[in-house]
Amino acid sequence: MTRSRRLVLASLVALALLSVVVVAEAERNYATVTTLDRSTASVVDATLEERAVVTLRVHNSMRRAVRVEYVTISLSGDNASGLASTPYNEHRKLPPGEERITGVVPLRQVDGELAEGDRVTVGGSVAVRVYNAYRFEIPIEPTEVTL
Repeated sequence: MTRSRRLVLASLVALALLSVVVVAEAERNYATVTTLDRSTASVVDATLEERAVVTLRVHNSMRRAVRVEYVTISLSGDNASGLASTPYNEHRKLPPGEERITGVVPLRQVDGELAEGDRVTVGGSVAVRVYNAYRFEIPIEPTEVTL
């Protein structure tokens, strides 16, 4: 091999190693940011018609929008309990700050009977993605509501 070919080969190897280090550091930083996130979600309203519909207030403390994968809602009361996920498939974005979003529990997924006026505890989580690959969940504060 000539000297110039060796130099080119050594440069390419060095560039590849540097790229790997930069990508690994960026991924570590993204993971740290999502781990330390202080985003919150709370129940604003819950209604019961053909299904239980829960309206949430989500406070996104990230500096950029997060994409919602799904909202998981759990209901538990004296006469019934249920758990269901509402898929958003990242089509819904939550910008920084407060935003409202809904979760639905179909009555066919409820064990027991729910009726208007029942008191239930609502909880769950909002699964989101940020930085294209990092998924984390924003917990929903358990709240007692009247349907």
